Amino acid sequence: MASFGDISVPYQNDLRVLMKYISTLVNLGYETIAINRTVSPDVKGKGGQDKIPGPPNLTSLPGLEDLKKTCPKLKLLSRITVIIEDQQQVRFIPGETVQSYDIVSVQPTNEKLFQQISQAVECDVISFDMTSRMPFYIKHPQVNLAIERGVSFEILYAPAIRDESLRKHTITNALELIRVCKGRNVVMSSGAEQTIELRGPYDIINLGLLFGLKPDQSKATVSRNVRSIIYHAEARNKTVKGAVSLEKMPVPASSVKRGHENVEQSKESDLKSKKFKV
Repeated sequence: MASFGDISVPYQNDLRVLMKYISTLVNLGYETIAINRTVSPDVKGKGGQDKIPGPPNLTSLPGLEDLKKTCPKLKLLSRITVIIEDQQQVRFIPGETVQSYDIVSVQPTNEKLFQQISQAVECDVISFDMTSRMPFYIKHPQVNLAIERGVSFEILYAPAIRDESLRKHTITNALELIRVCKGRNVVMSSGAEQTIELRGPYDIINLGLLFGLKPDQSKATVSRNVRSIIYHAEARNKTVKGAVSLEKMPVPASSVKRGHENVEQSKESDLKSKKFKV
């Protein structure tokens, strides 16, 4: 039996409201749920990195232990979506705060930024604002670069439920993304503003068919591709933590001492060599 996931549940300051989202998704058949924070870093103000909130504590939610009794495989993850509107904002993505989230998503707002993010930026998901006309064309080369790096693309379905005009744009943009991606590395998440907008995994699979996905591809958008994002995120986190550990690794005093001794020995050897030549 497939394990289903929704990796875009907006964070709520009221933890009771947040638990209502989680409980609803569990009742609908989801086991993996990512709580998403959306930020747009301030490049003009001082301490922009410090203004990005860290991951929320998801272990002490009210009623969580009781919910886990009914869904023992429940997995809650933290996610951040960084909206990039300016080249200078890209520098915040490799930062320790952003990379401390379980899943890192980036939302580019123009073609140049999309190309940069596809090529090199450390993230797990690329998302787009599909509620309006796309400000640029999604092209095969950029998409292929991202897919080769294991990065996935996301479609949020809740806007299509929320409003007729949003539905039109969401469907148009989803069709275009899937055409370019050829159904590869696509995940469908809720992005729901209300619990009434949440839908079960099989409803989403049917929606994927409407977007032009094949049956197996559509099912993968809420199952296999979600797991792929988690595996990619875990690998990224290990790499980032390893790099940070190397940067912070102190040099043992004994090594420094040996280094000084080697330098002194080298100087003495050079001096003897010069005397011999004379």
